[in-house]
Amino acid sequence: MIIKFNKKKQEQFNKMYATLKHISQEYYQVAALRAAAEARYNIRPDDAVDQAYENMRNDARKAISGVRPFRSQQ
Repeated sequence: MIIKFNKKKQEQFNKMYATLKHISQEYYQVAALRAAAEARYNIRPDDAVDQAYENMRNDARKAISGVRPFRSQQ
């Protein structure tokens, strides 16, 4: 099945895609974040992971704000 996107849906899709790409490529891996937390950010490793998780959730929340799911056509 091919879904035709209008301009708004294309913009929403591109915004979500860009956010997922950012999360997957720009966020530290957990082990690397733990290793660099104290030296680079002056915080405990567990706190760094907690903050990174919250940042990821906020990025995802922003990416899907205003986006409605497709209705299934039966």
